[in-house]
Amino acid sequence: FPVTIHDPFTIYHAQFDLSNLTHYLEKYNNPPLFEFILHFWIGLFGIGAESVRALPMLFSAVTVFFIYKMALEFYDKRTAILASTIYSLSTVNIWFAHDCRVYSLFVLLTVISFYLFFKLLKQPSEFKIRYITFFSVNNLLLIYGHYFGFIVWGLEFLIICFFFLRSKAVITKYIIAPLIVTG
Repeated sequence: FPVTIHDPFTIYHAQFDLSNLTHYLEKYNNPPLFEFILHFWIGLFGIGAESVRALPMLFSAVTVFFIYKMALEFYDKRTAILASTIYSLSTVNIWFAHDCRVYSLFVLLTVISFYLFFKLLKQPSEFKIRYITFFSVNNLLLIYGHYFGFIVWGLEFLIICFFFLRSKAVITKYIIAPLIVTG
């Protein structure tokens, strides 16, 4: 896969010390979570093309795991295998997995968010504080990864409004979850 036009920008800025990184990226179109993670990744594994591209591939591989886990829990094994295989072979996934940009991380955090969200909807009484905390931290990271994370929050909120408005336990946990992390 060729180096995309954005790879050098991301890799260049990820090499800055953290205070300069924040300063340079404050006017950028995405929040700096991926660049922060890449900064530490480069410190551990170096600046080579293979090492910096291994990070998005790792995020992509973990996404396959969560897609499988979500489909297995909410459907069946056949659906889990099919969904994770389709995602693994999709052109967009392959592109994101080789592109040193935030998108593979964003997809991973989105899939984890929906996995935990569906667990909340399925069993609100069994949704323990550790799941609420994990859900809240994940959704906060989603926003720090890309501003489209607000769309994910909005979709989850609309699902609650349209299908689960009568369930006060679901609504309370969904509204309180972000307050736990930010408060």
